[in-house]
Amino acid sequence: MASVFDKTALKNDSATSSAVAFIMILAVLAVCAGVWALLVVPEEIRMKDEGNFEAAVSVLSDIVLMSDGTDYSVYFALPAGTLWLANCGEVYTNNGESAPITTLIYSPGKETSFGIMAGGVWRMDSGNAAWILYPKISHDSDTVRFQLPVFLGDAAYGSSKPIPLGVGIEENSMHTISSNKLTVSANEEWAANLFVTLFQETAFSYDTLDIEISRNRNRVTAEFSTKEGDICLELDEKRYKICTEDKI
Repeated sequence: MASVFDKTALKNDSATSSAVAFIMILAVLAVCAGVWALLVVPEEIRMKDEGNFEAAVSVLSDIVLMSDGTDYSVYFALPAGTLWLANCGEVYTNNGESAPITTLIYSPGKETSFGIMAGGVWRMDSGNAAWILYPKISHDSDTVRFQLPVFLGDAAYGSSKPIPLGVGIEENSMHTISSNKLTVSANEEWAANLFVTLFQETAFSYDTLDIEISRNRNRVTAEFSTKEGDICLELDEKRYKICTEDKI
């Protein structure tokens, strides 16, 4: 027959085992929660961000396509975030023709932002910008046409809900320039970098067009020429009004 001391020891062992098992279960749950927080949550956030990024790029690309030939008002919706309009500098020629360079910028609130500039769509990550959709510079015979949509208005807007955005034509003007040089005076280094890339890609796209690019800090000059002789520049400046309300 077991003594009272033996029974007490058995009860203590049982209680200890239960406590240890409970602690082990808590430890396993804590590890699972840690793994979920470390792997699953960031992946869900990344997928959500990428979804917003794709939606933003789609909207901005549609606006660029609109500015390529639409003369009426169109309404869009960007994912939740911040939207603002900024002046990035000026493009001008050596005979006095000039136009402002504006960019419509959208940011979801983190290190990534997107924007429209000079009729193209760019993406910036940690201060480094690259074209997603290149601006349109067309070349035909002795003419180079540079399309420059200019956005005007008050687009400062931040929201945790989708951002309403209206875009409407305000003015359209075509400048035929007796010059073969375009100079971009950018306010920011990243904008100057984008124009250097644009001119380089344009020269690569046309076998019959030569572009000599020079740069002094944020001032970029592109001199166009062909083997046939003189070339004429056309600056297609179309002004659009931006509004984050239901009226343009």
